[in-house]
Amino acid sequence: MDGQVDGVASSSTEATGDPELRGRVLGELLALRRAKGLLTPQKLAKYPALVDVMGAGDLLDAFFALRRELRRYVERANRNEAAAALSILAREERVLDRLQVVADKLSEGEARDQRTARRWSNLGMPALADDLTYLAEIQGWLGRELLGIRLDYSPEAGLMVAIEQMVLATLPSCRPELSLWVMDSEGDPQQLKVDLNAHPATEAVQGEYRMTTQWMCLTPDLLANVTVRHGLTLAVTGRDAPMRVLSFAGPMPEVPGCKIAVSVHRARVAVEIAWSTSRSARASLVAM
Repeated sequence: MDGQVDGVASSSTEATGDPELRGRVLGELLALRRAKGLLTPQKLAKYPALVDVMGAGDLLDAFFALRRELRRYVERANRNEAAAALSILAREERVLDRLQVVADKLSEGEARDQRTARRWSNLGMPALADDLTYLAEIQGWLGRELLGIRLDYSPEAGLMVAIEQMVLATLPSCRPELSLWVMDSEGDPQQLKVDLNAHPATEAVQGEYRMTTQWMCLTPDLLANVTVRHGLTLAVTGRDAPMRVLSFAGPMPEVPGCKIAVSVHRARVAVEIAWSTSRSARASLVAM
């Protein structure tokens, strides 16, 4: 078995995409293996290409995704790829100790040393770099998918919400999920489901990207639920990719009687609309 050279995984035998990015990922995988310490978010933070590929720049997302993929290689891949993954993932501080874990686990009863384990790991590491980069490319994890929410106001149309989604045109996509939260008369939050398929949308394709914009009017019956103490929260969540770049687009509209707060967390962007203390302004907006 020592003289056998296993092939790379089938998904990377015909590598496509950016060879420069693959080279950076391979270099950082090798550096990550050499580095002292267990695999942690703090350790991974020193390797920006891996953070970009595995988490679109989000360190925690990248850490959990990389750990999940390395575990999959250890459990299911061929010997060289499993050795490459385990030489990073093994719970030992020093690389020599991690390589010894590789030798002990993958030698199939034969006595192997760290030098043999390093050779196996070296042979498997390019396949890991190819597969991780390819996985990121086909799922659009490199910051190329955008999800935004925009508020527009005019005295004639009232308060409008625009949901903007930009995705790779070559990949299938789902409409984002929109949830509205209001407080009932008892002060408890109530979720109102919104089917975005029932609202008008415009779509444009430019190059490799597709932009879809959907509009929804905040009707008087919705706005009637808003009080000074309890606002109306609109939460938009991307559904067809593990990671999104989220934004609250455009300038803050001048809405009479309203105060607006924005928050972003992971795959969700939320906008909360609450009334100020101006009763006359609130009344004029709800009456539209």
